[in-house]
Order: sequence, then structure tokens, then C-alpha cells
Amino acid sequence: MNEETLLKRLRVRDPEAFRYLFETTSDKLYRVAVGLLRDEAEAEGVVQDTFLRLFEKLDQFEGRSKVSTWLYRVAYNLA
Repeated sequence: MNEETLLKRLRVRDPEAFRYLFETTSDKLYRVAVGLLRDEAEAEGVVQDTFLRLFEKLDQFEGRSKVSTWLYRVAYNLA
């Protein structure tokens, strides 16, 4: 799925778009969080919180980067 289509579908709360984004980014988000926290359980929480933040704040995403880049920054900040 290209970035423009993904963002449009995320903005209308398409569950398949959220599923696609989760499936394509969650492993890397987890590895980033584990690398920073050195705690697997905490890292899982960071991944969950990152996607919750996406759902809550998607309307604030300005599109100056890829959605995945934004997610990695959110995960980094949460960790």
C-alpha cells in the first residue's frame, strides 16, 4: 500500500489500514523499544502505547514524513 493511500485510509479509521501498519511496523518498533529499555515487557507496552497514540493523534499528523517514521519517533519518545 502506498503512503498516500495508507494515510487516507487511516484518517477514515479503516481497520485494514491499521492492521497493515501494525503488521509492517510493530516488529521494528518493538526492537527499538527493547534496545532503549532493555526490558521486553516494557517494550511491548511502548508498542501498544505507540499505536494508541496513533489512533488518538492521527488528526495532528502533518504528513511531513512517512507515518512509519512518525511512529518510530513516538515509540522512541515513549521509551
